[in-house]
Amino acid sequence: MISTGRARRREKVSATVDADLLATVDQFVVEHPETSRSSVFDDALRLWSANERAKAIAEQYEGDNGVPPDEWAAWTNIRDAAANVTLTKARQ
Repeated sequence: MISTGRARRREKVSATVDADLLATVDQFVVEHPETSRSSVFDDALRLWSANERAKAIAEQYEGDNGVPPDEWAAWTNIRDAAANVTLTKARQ
């Protein structure tokens, strides 16, 4: 993590978590004394956030975004033709 020299504002929260998951976190913290429950939860939330962004990006690219089918087909043909030209040049 990059430090800017300023302390980051942290919020204290209360959450109910699965006992087995918490035991796993606590065991990890015992085995890695440089960590804490908070750092493990921070990492978990960062991974969750990254996963949510990846899902949103995938949904954006999988949908038609309201583009009429004939226009979508035309752009697909242009893309495929451009890829074909690029690949043909690369093979030469």
